[in-house]
Amino acid sequence: MSLTYVVCATPRVGSTYLCEALGRVRGAGSPREWFGRPRIHHLAGTWDLRAPQSTMDEPRLTDPSAYLRRVRAEADSGGVLALKLHWNQVEWSRDNLGVDPLAVLDGRQDVRFIRLYRDDLVLQTVSSYLASVTKEYVRWAGTGHTDDDEFRDAVAGTPAYDFDVLLDTLQALAVIEHGWSPFFAERDTAPYTLSYEELDDDLAGSVNGVLEYLGLPRQSVVTSPVVRQRTATNDDLAQRFRSDLVSSGVVDALPADLRRRCGVPV
Repeated sequence: MSLTYVVCATPRVGSTYLCEALGRVRGAGSPREWFGRPRIHHLAGTWDLRAPQSTMDEPRLTDPSAYLRRVRAEADSGGVLALKLHWNQVEWSRDNLGVDPLAVLDGRQDVRFIRLYRDDLVLQTVSSYLASVTKEYVRWAGTGHTDDDEFRDAVAGTPAYDFDVLLDTLQALAVIEHGWSPFFAERDTAPYTLSYEELDDDLAGSVNGVLEYLGLPRQSVVTSPVVRQRTATNDDLAQRFRSDLVSSGVVDALPADLRRRCGVPV
């Protein structure tokens, strides 16, 4: 069969949880993230495309076009081309590597887009901050930790509350999320939209909704090897950040929808 789709995400919205579940469904391909900077650096080494000056934070390729071709080949599973992208990855690759990740879709017909977002921006912000500090981006069932190859050499830090860092993170996430809107408008397409909260509450129902959108059969059993990372630390930091957003007056400058999603009075 021929099927092409993109999971259009922002950091910490459950995209790996969703994509791993889809990857276990026959005929749904294997939507993976190919353009995160640490992953580019790691895969470039695996594929003999890593430039000498490449680092996890600033990957460099000897042949960016060859990397794009390799991704296109790897992302295609039996005629199903599936991938996951964050909008900031698209912009960064364009600006720094001279390649457009969306070019992977060139020549494909009837491309489907799944927009995944998180309604609670404060919890998303805290999750993003904690992941960036601890370098634990995914927790796999049975392991209790991340074992992604590209992060094995990353140096973890100790999280500490910092209002300014969290505010910068929130603003960056809002910009990344908004970046998808002009893209969909340009293509005159309406993506299938799913929230983290819906996914977290009902994995099977969420995945089956996506499968129906893709024209694939519903599944009676849906599983994902990814487990929730949220702990009391997330909740404590979120509560403090929410309170400080109000007391600082920063929240007053936010649009009404963002204020609602921060959990403060509109």
